[in-house]
Amino acid sequence: HIPISYAVFCLKKKKKMLEDVIEKKNVIELNSKLNKNSAISRSQGEYMRVITMIVIVSILLVISIIDFKIKIIPNQLNVLLFISGIWSGFVFQEVTFLSRFLGVFSVSIPMFILAILCSGGLGGGDVKLMAASGVLLGIKWNIFAACAGLLLGGLYGFFLLITKRAKRKDCFALGPFLCIGIAVVVRSCFLRILL
Repeated sequence: HIPISYAVFCLKKKKKMLEDVIEKKNVIELNSKLNKNSAISRSQGEYMRVITMIVIVSILLVISIIDFKIKIIPNQLNVLLFISGIWSGFVFQEVTFLSRFLGVFSVSIPMFILAILCSGGLGGGDVKLMAASGVLLGIKWNIFAACAGLLLGGLYGFFLLITKRAKRKDCFALGPFLCIGIAVVVRSCFLRILL
């Protein structure tokens, strides 16, 4: 026969074990629900990032086509890229507000000075394009995008000269090459953030 005190002790111990199991089950269910909500939130954030990238690349493509055809970058498209840059600040928070602010001036001011000193070389649309991309990319990546675009534009200009398709004083649209530089940076930086 088992003493009553031992039976009560065993029942209390089993009750405690049962309560622990129920508590662990509740914690696991709560964690599961939180993880599910977090996954949904994370996928919505990734969705917004992808949509933002598609919009930005589409704007760059339209700018490139128009500038290549008529050698003008419409102000409306630069404003649209600027607004997309502001929006990307909420979606891609890895680039700081200060970097984005300084990015507006990092390339556009030197390009503006060059446009004044070398009339006919750089257009106002190119300057505004790099200011808008500064909001989008921040100071470091905007400088990189400008360097890539200027290098590509220089190679294209060199190709035109050696194939005698253009003379030394002829002009060509720089916007498409700047857009390629911006798109390369957008793709490499922001896509890396998504993965």
